Amino acid sequence: MRLFFFLLLFASMSMATTITFQEGNGNAYSTTDAVSIRGDSVNYSTETILYADTGVQRILIRFPNIFGSNTGQIPLTATIQSATFSIRVNDNPSAAVHSVHQVLHTWTESTVTWNSFSTTPGGVAGTDYASTAFATFTPSTAGTVYTIDMTNLVKAWLSGTANYGIIIIDGNSDGSNFFSEEYGTVSYRPSLTVDFIAPVPEPDTLLLAGLCIIALFWKKRRS
Repeated sequence: MRLFFFLLLFASMSMATTITFQEGNGNAYSTTDAVSIRGDSVNYSTETILYADTGVQRILIRFPNIFGSNTGQIPLTATIQSATFSIRVNDNPSAAVHSVHQVLHTWTESTVTWNSFSTTPGGVAGTDYASTAFATFTPSTAGTVYTIDMTNLVKAWLSGTANYGIIIIDGNSDGSNFFSEEYGTVSYRPSLTVDFIAPVPEPDTLLLAGLCIIALFWKKRRS
């Protein structure tokens, strides 16, 4: 009987999992939308570099397929432990503080431009993106990967807030650039790493419970 309850307890346990979403890393759900909007009506989604500069260049990034029931996604029943966004500076670092904001409406990577992102070109705080930045960073060293804590935002997305991604805004005219998801080296591309705990999937639970019953029955027959 003790074995039976032990196995049932094991069957009800949760699993700790880490998934990294990075375009091209082998995860079918790592699709990344990343584009610079740059002071005009041109779409720059196929470029390998993302540019940020005050007033004329901002960066939109989104990981649209991170939640779901498939292997490689975060289950809707998960508990988020941490979420970290990473972005690598190319050859133009900046001493300016960059702010990172939640985007508040949808956009399409292949068509969005500075002029089309909003009725006000470039977007307006409080309307197109959150007025308050959830993180800031200073990309002052070329080739360096900068990490940004996105735990609370990913938790909000999991709870039902629409995932429209993030926007990176340069704090002054000291512009910067970063590698995009189009860059040839996969490890240089933007990424989102999420640690979470999820219940054991129901089929596994049923299988283990069945094994418990078989083990208990077999033990009784032998005694």
